[in-house]
Amino acid sequence: MTTTKEMAASTAAIPKTTNLNDTSAAAQCMRLKAALNDTAIMNTYEIRHDLDIMEVAARIWDLRNKYGCDIHTQMLDVESGLGVKHKIAHYSLISEIQGSSHA
Repeated sequence: MTTTKEMAASTAAIPKTTNLNDTSAAAQCMRLKAALNDTAIMNTYEIRHDLDIMEVAARIWDLRNKYGCDIHTQMLDVESGLGVKHKIAHYSLISEIQGSSHA
């Protein structure tokens, strides 16, 4: 299990800037955390479309387990453009490890 100290050290390793062309896991984590800081909640579709992160669950796992973020997940029914109901994850950032402001 990762300790709080290790998570804080890991967060310091995340680059401070990123762009959509950077598909590294660290860059995707940074984009996702910044977006969750800016908005109250984002769902899987929004994250894939707006942030160009295809493996959303993997980046949420990274933010939780590598970088110490407390992220709430709620599964909600959403209707697709074709009228089909799907359960999709909605994520919100609750808190992060003290001193980790880089992701």
